[in-house]
Amino acid sequence: MPLINYLVPLALLVALIFAAALQGLAVSGHFPQRRKAADFGTIVLFGSMALVVLGLVGGIAAALHFVPWYAAIIGGGFALLAAPLVLRWFPDRFVDGRSAPLVFAGASTVFVFLLIWLVADHRCVAVDATQNLSPDHQTLILQRGGYLH
Repeated sequence: MPLINYLVPLALLVALIFAAALQGLAVSGHFPQRRKAADFGTIVLFGSMALVVLGLVGGIAAALHFVPWYAAIIGGGFALLAAPLVLRWFPDRFVDGRSAPLVFAGASTVFVFLLIWLVADHRCVAVDATQNLSPDHQTLILQRGGYLH
């Protein structure tokens, strides 16, 4: 089985979870104890959180077509554990401002679109999908750039 069938979607899934964890950590420091009136910053924060949550649902659903569940759990756990350590490397002005949630939400959106593109364009072919195909369908998959095991 070629490596693209599971390593590329796994790497994109880990990057998606990593970007979502960074976004969640950056956003978690933006909520004061007392409630302020809704302003543009609050809309940006909640909008970026909604974008990341929807992206996580779509990205995980797309990646699990190709990535074994145990590999997804190990890779996702690694991304979650590494996120707080990496967030320290960023300057405080970036993390405390409005740009960090937007940048991390944008990065997670890019990873989601790449995962969905892999599924939609059939760049990766699930193992079970090619077992019962006729030779004509296998030739068509190979011509479109897919791989057979």
